Amino acid sequence: ALSSGKMGSITKPINNSKGNGGVMRVAPAGLLYYNNPKIAFEVGARCAAITHGHPSGYLSAGVLASVLAYITKGESLENAIDKSINILEKYKNHEEVKEAILKAKKLAGSNLSPAKAIQHIGGGWVGEEAVAIAIYCALKFPDNFEKAVKTAVNHGGDSDSTGAIAGNIMGLYLGDSAI
Repeated sequence: ALSSGKMGSITKPINNSKGNGGVMRVAPAGLLYYNNPKIAFEVGARCAAITHGHPSGYLSAGVLASVLAYITKGESLENAIDKSINILEKYKNHEEVKEAILKAKKLAGSNLSPAKAIQHIGGGWVGEEAVAIAIYCALKFPDNFEKAVKTAVNHGGDSDSTGAIAGNIMGLYLGDSAI
């Protein structure tokens, strides 16, 4: 997308990509705009839309940015996710991302093994699956950085990406000492 010389946006996408690369790069938006998670969401989504024109590619990035903003403000992991879903719902074509996150939340509360649960979410190659896998791992092991990240990197999909996203969430949520 970058080699085209064009810069995509939410209103003028340059492609229909919903790959996870947009989600992977937006953590700084959540930290920079922590005082206003709605702006963190918007900036995260706009940053992802530069290269990922499908709504699930950029809205999943917005979710990560707002989750991180809420955590920085002191919200619990669960509240940060729920409040980010509330922001997500204001955007057109949000359903696919919302469905993936709700599935992750449900699976985190189940007795299904992490390997099987992640298979139900997907491989993490696309934005909504990658953020959902990271959220699943964070919710499944909310007090254990190592277990959450190891779970995020031990599946047959795009595990380096899901691990990085889970690491963003868990590192911020649990802090330096947990790492």
